[in-house]
Amino acid sequence: MNDKFKYTKQSGFKVPEGYFNHLEDTVFDKLNSKSKLDTIKNPGFKVPKDYFLTVEDNVVNTIKQKEKEIKVVSLFNKKNLLYYSGIAAVLVLMFTIFKPDSELSFDSLETELVESYISTYNINSSDLATLWNETDLNDVAFSDYEFLDESVEDYILENSTLEDLIID
Repeated sequence: MNDKFKYTKQSGFKVPEGYFNHLEDTVFDKLNSKSKLDTIKNPGFKVPKDYFLTVEDNVVNTIKQKEKEIKVVSLFNKKNLLYYSGIAAVLVLMFTIFKPDSELSFDSLETELVESYISTYNINSSDLATLWNETDLNDVAFSDYEFLDESVEDYILENSTLEDLIID
């Protein structure tokens, strides 16, 4: 802000003396007197005959003509759609034919991936037991694994409840 007006107490606008004393009378005199517009015989504006009777029909006809003139361009042209889907099919076919021969096996799975799958889908030991039969379990060499008593006890204490430990 300009420092010149910092301490100014007057607004700079002045009203003639007695202006508000006679303002009301002046306004009512102007309202009561005949307006200058009433004295004008020809204002300069002309409306065609029956204009307001036909304006609605004219507007509707104009809108209908503009709707007929609009050309709709499709975003997905059939020709382009067939062209792109053909390219996609060729690419899929190429990847399936020329893929390297790598078969999936349990050895190629990462342990962390299997653990995250089991924890994500809440698979418990009874669900896993239904997947294996007795011959599958006999084929697994549990003797290759060394289980420490402390780690087994810690696992049972952390992951089981009292109802799990009760034998019928």
